[in-house]
Amino acid sequence: MQLGEKIRLARLLKGYSQEYLATLFGHSQNWMHNVETGKTEVTAEILEKAADLLDISLEDLLQIGSSSTFLRCVNSGNHNTYHIQNDLEEIKVLLKSIAESLKNK
Repeated sequence: MQLGEKIRLARLLKGYSQEYLATLFGHSQNWMHNVETGKTEVTAEILEKAADLLDISLEDLLQIGSSSTFLRCVNSGNHNTYHIQNDLEEIKVLLKSIAESLKNK
């Protein structure tokens, strides 16, 4: 799983739109799309800021999808449809991590 895909999954799990997260970054929705699709290189600075904005540790963000790729984008017509493939244990761990980080704030 590419770094942009990891950011996309964390964004989706957080319930943020591309436009909203892009605004938090101070960029356009098009820039966010390019980050998530690999058209814009994901730097350490982008990863760190994404982890901060998504309330997830950098380590947890980097672990998303480590055992399998469970998010893919299927282009269907004029819109994108996101499918989460089965890896429930990984999703549970990620959600638990997010919940813990929210409790500690």
